Amino acid sequence: MKTNESKFYNLEPLLKKNKTINVICGVRSNGKTYSLKMYVLDKFFNEGKQFVWIRGTGDETSSASDTWLFDLDNYFKELNKDVIVRTNSKYVFIKEGNELIILGYFMTLSGHYKYKGSSYPKVDTIVYDEMLKTRWYRKTEVNDLRELCNTIERDRGGLGTKLFLLSNS
Repeated sequence: MKTNESKFYNLEPLLKKNKTINVICGVRSNGKTYSLKMYVLDKFFNEGKQFVWIRGTGDETSSASDTWLFDLDNYFKELNKDVIVRTNSKYVFIKEGNELIILGYFMTLSGHYKYKGSSYPKVDTIVYDEMLKTRWYRKTEVNDLRELCNTIERDRGGLGTKLFLLSNS
């Protein structure tokens, strides 16, 4: 990942601490989300690791997945990768030759139960974007996040999986 020496958020100091759970709160539009996008993409292209990008509700997830790639054109031009589609707001794909490969998954916290029984062995980064709400929280939100992380990490005990909680301050 390229270090950013401008006014935008630099993820490197946090990554050097090598923590399992990482909370990033800051002012709007300072690059928190963008830096995590770059991180998960670098993890995929350098190590073959996938990611999960979580939002609270289905509407939030659809909105986020619809625009997730908008600011990444230069990243993919530099890699010479062709981004294809997100299907039903669930995946980010890339095309290598004639093959479509899943880069990452979009998931909804409120629908965490839908993912039980699925396997995500290549996922090593979980990002819960916009974790602090401006309006309300569901009573079960913390437990739902724990359950979803357990589903993703199944049989790995959390070893090597990092959770990033992003929010505006």
